Amino acid sequence: MSNRAPRRIELANAIDEYDRLIAEHNESKAETFTCYRAKLEEEGFTKAEIKLELAAAKAAIRRRQKSMKDPQSFEEKDVLTDEIFEQIKAGIVDATRMRAARGQQ
Repeated sequence: MSNRAPRRIELANAIDEYDRLIAEHNESKAETFTCYRAKLEEEGFTKAEIKLELAAAKAAIRRRQKSMKDPQSFEEKDVLTDEIFEQIKAGIVDATRMRAARGQQ
């Protein structure tokens, strides 16, 4: 059992170092968004516009990252998502039209 102790300590130290690096990178990432927010404020964006801009930028960055991992699968999913969304949206429009037509009768 004592032969395993050094390996376990090395493992724990390596994981601690990775956690430290991740925290450091997350801090840098947060600072980058803070700087972007400040630039938007300087340009006269309202708080609501800044909130929307940051949310959209984060979503776009996540989307880009996913597309880079598996471009073909991402494209197929994206096309299918659009198709499903359009069908759902059309259903909502149709249902609204049906309710309106019943109200007019």
